[in-house]
Amino acid sequence: MTIRKRLLTEWTLSYLGEIARIEIPAVVPGTVHTDLMAQGLLRDIRIDGTEAEMEWIGNTDFIYRTTITDLAPGHSALLFHGLDTLADIYIDGELKLSTKNMHRSYELSLDAISAPFTLEVRFHAPLPEMIRLEKERGPLPNPYNRPYNIIRKMACSYGWDWGPITLSSGIWKPVELITYHEDRIIDVQVIADFQEEATLKVTPHVIGSEMLFLAINGRNYALLPNQMNELTIPDIKPWNPRGYGEQSLYDITISSENDSWSSRVGFRHIELHDAVTDGRREFAPAINGQRIAFKGVNWIPDDPFPSRITRAQYQAKLENLQALGVNAIRVWGGGIYESDDFYQLCDEMGFLVWQDFLFACAAYSEDPETMAEVEAEARENVKRLSKYASLFMWCGNNECLEGHQNWGWEDELQGRPWGATYYFDLLPQLVTKLDPSRIYIPGSPFAVDSDDVMSELSGTNHIWDVWNRRKYQGYETYTPSLAAEFGYNGPGSWNTLTRSLANKEISPKNSELVIHQKAFKGMENIENGLAWEFTNPPRDGVLWYFAAQLVQARAVETGVKHFRTLYPTCSGTFLWQFNDMWPALSWAVLDSDSQRKLAWYSLRSAYDELVLHCDGPARDVKILNVGPARSEELHIQLVDSSGAVISERRETISLPERGVYQRSFDFPLNAGTYVIADCAGIRTTRYALDEPIPALATGDCDLDISQEGLEVILKVSANNFIVDLCLLAELVDKDLVVNQQRVTLLPGESTIFRVLTPSTEHAKQLLAAPAGLLFSQNSLS
Repeated sequence: MTIRKRLLTEWTLSYLGEIARIEIPAVVPGTVHTDLMAQGLLRDIRIDGTEAEMEWIGNTDFIYRTTITDLAPGHSALLFHGLDTLADIYIDGELKLSTKNMHRSYELSLDAISAPFTLEVRFHAPLPEMIRLEKERGPLPNPYNRPYNIIRKMACSYGWDWGPITLSSGIWKPVELITYHEDRIIDVQVIADFQEEATLKVTPHVIGSEMLFLAINGRNYALLPNQMNELTIPDIKPWNPRGYGEQSLYDITISSENDSWSSRVGFRHIELHDAVTDGRREFAPAINGQRIAFKGVNWIPDDPFPSRITRAQYQAKLENLQALGVNAIRVWGGGIYESDDFYQLCDEMGFLVWQDFLFACAAYSEDPETMAEVEAEARENVKRLSKYASLFMWCGNNECLEGHQNWGWEDELQGRPWGATYYFDLLPQLVTKLDPSRIYIPGSPFAVDSDDVMSELSGTNHIWDVWNRRKYQGYETYTPSLAAEFGYNGPGSWNTLTRSLANKEISPKNSELVIHQKAFKGMENIENGLAWEFTNPPRDGVLWYFAAQLVQARAVETGVKHFRTLYPTCSGTFLWQFNDMWPALSWAVLDSDSQRKLAWYSLRSAYDELVLHCDGPARDVKILNVGPARSEELHIQLVDSSGAVISERRETISLPERGVYQRSFDFPLNAGTYVIADCAGIRTTRYALDEPIPALATGDCDLDISQEGLEVILKVSANNFIVDLCLLAELVDKDLVVNQQRVTLLPGESTIFRVLTPSTEHAKQLLAAPAGLLFSQNSLS
């Protein structure tokens, strides 16, 4: 019988302190940082810790140690699922294995070892070794002047324009002690497809077995070991993405005489939809013959220390994505290949997953050692992830092609290789051999029909002059084939940020707050955005916080709605970004405490089944209807700064099935006026001109507040024109969930805010001071 035992307990961690060697208990899987936190020796960067207090860790060697007291008869091995990153493995003081890649596993045979014995995993400080390697090989271009592209370690652990520098070491995935006698299943690769009938390609890698058996959907099949077995499985329903059908999944078990392996699979067929329309090549997958319109987000590692991300944490985040209406997730190339929990949940919930290989924004060495590590890493992860129905595309890198083409790398490279062999040769060859059921592209951005990777006529597009150099209305000058990266930066929730600051002061002049803004010229760009949006923007405090979140929310709404209403020539959007890993001012719509920023509500609106947008300088009315054809009433108003109607039109319109309705807006657009469009219970409001907005009169409203159980209900009745009315319940507590934000009310109109609270005490706090939590554009006078 094969026995797999995780070595979870009785580890110690030791390191040389300022005076003497320090030894503390350790948890595996884990990291140096999390073990130090558990002993009270380090604050959590995710709460109130700082980069400065943990800087020493990246320059320090550490040793994990445990004792294995006995080994069962037969063969034994240690399987290290993930070591971060530069490690030497010793048994009773003798070096047995060295590792240099965080993103793959390593196995060590124990057949010549007798128990008991001491197991040590000695981690070399990453930063000195990377600096040494950089000097030895020559520097390679990257945007952060840190050698994150030297070895195979999570790139964003060196810091990114939204995240902290951590540079941890540790046994970040489980260690298994495997014992067996006659046979063992090492791994199984499964590729499921569905074209009129369901097919299953199964390659079991085994030791010592001449025949295996597969059970699925009430049937059994014989398998030959160590080769690909192709089976046709009857009575199977296809797996479909969210919004396109059911997510049918089937349990599968493969067994030998003494071992077994189990998983779940979904059967679906993936093709690239690349029809040419109006001279533009569309870029989208077709799943089971249905072309997909993306409502996507970019996903970064959900914790600076991925070892502590639990299945429950993944599930909560993915449920949040369900609430947003998202149907696709891009796992970004500067992070990790996520755990099996993530992809299993995506299968169950119907999210499509675009998976980057782990290269980001830099040139990478093609020396033989690195090439071998990349091949081993890619081979292992392609085989591991091929069984998941949700995975639809592999992508060679993030912005490395763009960097080579547009970021001035030539002088630094001096003709040296920069990674092209990975993206155009090694990786596509591996995908073709190991996982031919998926789409592969060499990088993003990438143009199918042009040598210019930034071409909008085909492929995937990243749009970053908006935010970095232009105001958010600049999105409406773009017509991408697929908007794969774009976003606008703003502060995380009030409680998340103030908890991380000793002085609790929210101000762009507060150096403590500025530390949490990692974007290049980030605070300056927020200030520019406020100046572009308002004639008299606030400078600090809660009004600055509200205004910065409001501009981010308007940018998200404008960009996503514009790109979605370009359908079918634009296949949709992947907003940068969904989540945050620490208290930050960033592009995330959900902060590190899972608090919904105002941009979250804008994204939910923009990802609705019916999208209503007043587009471009002319404010043309565009409506994307994702469902069947229907008739609706469209009401358009042009109002002045008091809300008085200048012009209006009501008409019944026909919305096409999965198509876009467009109507020119022919009212005169002048300073001080607003366009309001209503259709099918949805309202959108925009200032008439793309210029700073004059102050409005202070919002005047009547409030009626009540309580039903743990829900507080606030009815707001407007006595004057109120634009983008928000209820900032986070000023009371972080665990209050509001049903809506950014409501525009004409005089005499009303709306209802519903706030779900975690306790009666929280409800009492909210009942006591609702007026002080209401903010709107009117507040910014």
